[in-house]
Amino acid sequence: MVQCARVDESTNSVLEVIESKTLKWCKKYLEGAWVKNETDKSISVGYTYHPDENKFSSPRVFDSWVLDDNFIWQPPTPLPSNDKKYLWDEDTQTWIEKQ
Repeated sequence: MVQCARVDESTNSVLEVIESKTLKWCKKYLEGAWVKNETDKSISVGYTYHPDENKFSSPRVFDSWVLDDNFIWQPPTPLPSNDKKYLWDEDTQTWIEKQ
């Protein structure tokens, strides 16, 4: 079984995700533009398909975060590397220690 996504051709937004025997089956029997998820991670509705790279990205986490070369959203300031827990504060664009 493969994971296939129906995408909006104008926005590349994922509209539907199904498990199918093949991508060919989806294209033959279902309406819309279908692509196969060839990544090792699961995708869902709301993800974005990047056709030039044949990759998917999750919805943007915060407006200030940017997509890296691996299609993972990254904050403008890296998460502190210690054992404490943090939350991102979009207003100040800083990590706030979780109490």
